[in-house]
Amino acid sequence: RTVEAHLANAYAKLGISSRAELVRALRTD
Repeated sequence: RTVEAHLANAYAKLGISSRAELVRALRTD
């Protein structure tokens, strides 16, 4: 379960960063 929690935390961080880049890409106009 510790590994799952660690992966979930890392995935959440990646999701946040990729979301921020997605918003940037959509706001290029």
